[in-house]
Amino acid sequence: MSYFSDLHVVDLSRNVAGPLSGMLLGDLGADVVKIENPRGDDARRHGPPFVHGESAYFLSLNRNKRSVVLDLKQAGGREALTQLLSRADVAISNFRPGVLERLGLPPAQIMSRNPRLVLAQISGFGPAGPWAGRPAYDHIIQGISGLMSITGTEETGPLRVGVSISDVLTGLYTVYGVLTALLERERTGRGQLVDVSLLGATLASLTFQAGQFLTAGVCPQPLGNDHPMIAPYGTFTTADGHVNLAVGNNAMFERLCVTLGCPDLVVDPRFVDNPARVCHRSELKAALNACLARRTTAEWVIALGEAEVAAGPVLRIDEALAHPATLALEMIKEVEHPVAGRLRLLGSPVRLSETRTEVRTAPPTLGQHTREVLAEAGCSDRVIRAVIEGEPSP
Repeated sequence: MSYFSDLHVVDLSRNVAGPLSGMLLGDLGADVVKIENPRGDDARRHGPPFVHGESAYFLSLNRNKRSVVLDLKQAGGREALTQLLSRADVAISNFRPGVLERLGLPPAQIMSRNPRLVLAQISGFGPAGPWAGRPAYDHIIQGISGLMSITGTEETGPLRVGVSISDVLTGLYTVYGVLTALLERERTGRGQLVDVSLLGATLASLTFQAGQFLTAGVCPQPLGNDHPMIAPYGTFTTADGHVNLAVGNNAMFERLCVTLGCPDLVVDPRFVDNPARVCHRSELKAALNACLARRTTAEWVIALGEAEVAAGPVLRIDEALAHPATLALEMIKEVEHPVAGRLRLLGSPVRLSETRTEVRTAPPTLGQHTREVLAEAGCSDRVIRAVIEGEPSP
């Protein structure tokens, strides 16, 4: 039994960032209880596709959890939640700032009742500032963070990343904060608040792109698939499609040119080192495309791999999930869902030598575990009846 198998997590969140955080803790073995209102997480309605009425979107973010339906506008729902929070180690919320207070559950009061609680609060723009109360979704954050301004080309205009990357990053940073707070609790015996915003997490991901401006005053521009500071690094044309190249040093550039049959490029003054190659990116790309056009993508991937040049194909999702490298990672797991039947889901990319990460249970149906969880938490029959029957408790 691991440390995490003794952790009780109350997941009050919905959509992506918060549910991802709870799911990752569940992968480590934590008991994660997902609290939903009577209509359920909005993500249950995102689609198509649906599998026997279950949203593929929701299924991708809620494995290893138990679902409890609570109407927090009713006294019984609030009483049950208070009971769950009183025995929890971690709670995750992505209500907008002020919502918990309006429900009569201010964070200070929650933590005074359970001083060991680690309470993670996810928001779009943080708890303070002029945008604190605004609704925020991934697409809005990708725009306001500057990420969209460097994604795409001058011809396409700004583009969003093809997944909800701001949500995903926020979920990962939330787990980082929660684990840090749990480690600190081992020393002090006290929990603490963990505040993570979608905007902050996305800004943090800008790394060297923000660094260009902060250190040198250079505002990055969209370059499509090209890297702003390394060349050749991007997508190139072959006889039957495309190949990605990521050439990070001079030795690899020399191996690339020899393998492509154009060793003269190595001594060309325009391409003699990385700064020169970046400055002459368009000429270098034209020269490499001319060489790459002689063979297919598959042939080049083999040849360049043998030459220890970082290269790979551009795959569709179905191709990526069936690729031998993916299969070797054992990233696809199967679970039995009570409605959708046998499901294939993505698993955890983390492998630990002592602590297991695993997909133990399928994403829950709405309210599947309400009675079971409330009984375990010590809620009275009166409260359980009020919650399940939708009646206010006296």
